[in-house]
Amino acid sequence: MKHGVKNERGMALALAIVALVVVGALIAGAFFSGTQEQRAGENVRRALASFGVAEEGAYDIIRGWDKNRVTYAGCTRTPRNGRPGTRS
Repeated sequence: MKHGVKNERGMALALAIVALVVVGALIAGAFFSGTQEQRAGENVRRALASFGVAEEGAYDIIRGWDKNRVTYAGCTRTPRNGRPGTRS
């Protein structure tokens, strides 16, 4: 004897709705993941560009260091007589 559901009307509709919900959730997850990946990549690109600009600024100061020796004399802790650890 079979003890199954006799009235299966509307079962296809319920299964189709569940399948649509599952597929919709997968698509939403893929879009979310893609958006997060894009944002992370953009942040890395901006960080590298900022680091490059800061490094260029430091190199620009170092390039002109000898030309502006009087200006940058106060930036170091070395006394004017050139011997570290002694006072002038």
